[in-house]
Amino acid sequence: MDQLVGELGIDYIKWDHNKLVTEPGSRRSGRPAVHAQTIAVYEIFKGLKTAHPGLEIESCSSGGGRVDLGILEHADRIWVSDCVDPVERADIQRYTSLLVPPAMMGEHVGASPAHSTQRATSQELRMAMAFFGHMGIEWNLLKEPDEALAKLAVWVAEFKKHRDWFAIDTCVHADSNDPAVRLDGMVMPNRDAAIYRFTQLTTSQTYPAAPVHLPGLDPERTYRVSPLDPSLDLTGLTNGQSTLGWWNEEGVVLTGEALQRYGIRPPSLHPQQAVLFKAVAE
Repeated sequence: MDQLVGELGIDYIKWDHNKLVTEPGSRRSGRPAVHAQTIAVYEIFKGLKTAHPGLEIESCSSGGGRVDLGILEHADRIWVSDCVDPVERADIQRYTSLLVPPAMMGEHVGASPAHSTQRATSQELRMAMAFFGHMGIEWNLLKEPDEALAKLAVWVAEFKKHRDWFAIDTCVHADSNDPAVRLDGMVMPNRDAAIYRFTQLTTSQTYPAAPVHLPGLDPERTYRVSPLDPSLDLTGLTNGQSTLGWWNEEGVVLTGEALQRYGIRPPSLHPQQAVLFKAVAE
């Protein structure tokens, strides 16, 4: 590998270990081998990156469970799961982010239906679910209409505006009494601003949607809360709720304490939909 990287000028490697590591012992020695193999992978990454400055290596989660705290010292990116279905990814990414910085997590906008589940999902959900991580596209765009491409281009441009501070943000998750929803967010270190994602996975037992708490804000400051994209038409995403008073460019101004303690009412979405909104300090 060292020779190939040098001769071919390779600058990115995806370490895709797809052989299942289910046998704890070595056939050669009969002794435990999984730990030694894992340490060997660390050394391979370390050696290649030392010999080839600038080389980036992505560690794939498949097979030997290559995503662990140890690999984070050696890899530049990790592939969270071969399942890019955004409904499944909602919790896969949520709990992976408890240990792995989202900026290191490969999160892709996939096709519909998803290859791993055959579930059909909206483009809005697929794009929103990839927005906080190391965003990519895993989708044959040559077969898509111009409308879908234009929509994707807008989201990619929006992601590029924020990705530098996503890399240093604090990732937050709100608890909810409603198992049908998820509230995740990225808060700037100085708490000047945050972007939140509200996801409706299944139908809620309550209507309209209950307020969601916005964690991570400074309780002593006031914030203007508004949609990340004020032009987003909620008509096809919501289930009959009247227009929210804050879902416009002006938004609403509330204290950080109120937003964390009492929350704000999100749109009442159809199942398998998501929206993004921001809180910016005044």
